[in-house]
Amino acid sequence: MELKDFLGAKIRSRRKEKGLSQAKLAEIVDISAKYLGEVERGEGNITVFKLERIAEALDVRLGKLLDNYELPSPGIMRSELANTIRAADDASIVMLYKMSKAVKITYKVDED
Repeated sequence: MELKDFLGAKIRSRRKEKGLSQAKLAEIVDISAKYLGEVERGEGNITVFKLERIAEALDVRLGKLLDNYELPSPGIMRSELANTIRAADDASIVMLYKMSKAVKITYKVDED
């Protein structure tokens, strides 16, 4: 399963658990209901900022939305992360940095 399909399904599931309609969640997050529907169906490409806002609105840690996703090999992950960082604008770099620090704190990852 593609990451965006997996993530969309997790968002939909959590939204329904919280008793929120797509329209209400979209309003809270300040995105269109159409766009949220696309994200939930795995059709939309979501930014880190919007994903963070959705997670906050659903009262869930951003990392929790990715729990149980089947990951590719570490080599592929390194390559994809490097490509993401190379293509990121300054604001996205700041968000990625904050997320990496949050992961280290949450999972108590030791720095070498």
